[in-house]
Amino acid sequence: MATQAITARTSLRQTHLVRPAVRLTARGRLVVRVALVVVLVSLIGLVALVRGFSAPAGASDRPASYSIVVVQSGQTLWQIAQRIAPNADPRDTVDLLRTLNGLGPEPLRAGIALRIPVAS
Repeated sequence: MATQAITARTSLRQTHLVRPAVRLTARGRLVVRVALVVVLVSLIGLVALVRGFSAPAGASDRPASYSIVVVQSGQTLWQIAQRIAPNADPRDTVDLLRTLNGLGPEPLRAGIALRIPVAS
């Protein structure tokens, strides 16, 4: 009889070692949902920041058309930027011209036609 009692106690201990499935209260489920939403919004914000989907600062000032300027010998994007937008920061204008015309960091070659934004 004593061996049966020891065996019964041992089997009871072994069954209690198995962890039950996680059970969340209503508050716990709410916390998990809020955490998931925060992570999702953070990821969307990060993707938007990396891909540059933020709204342009002057969306109403966006040019409706472009004019063409042919680069002369010795002319730089900096000079062109200062000429077309004398009151703006030339660095921003140079970046815009590079983007619009698909230019890299290399110097301009004479004879290249550049699209220049024209405010309407």
